[in-house]
Amino acid sequence: MMRLPALSIIAMRIMASELANAIFEYLEIWHNRQRRHSSLGMLTPIQFENTPTVA
Repeated sequence: MMRLPALSIIAMRIMASELANAIFEYLEIWHNRQRRHSSLGMLTPIQFENTPTVA
């Protein structure tokens, strides 16, 4: 089994961390705000927030 240099291991951890951050950012910032939620009557969160409520 070939052993990787320490620098390569550190670089892979940084890349993995950046990938995890990019996935989180996509899901939280774009996908979840754009997709329709069944708990909101199949509206996006922004559509739901802009819907007038009856008091």
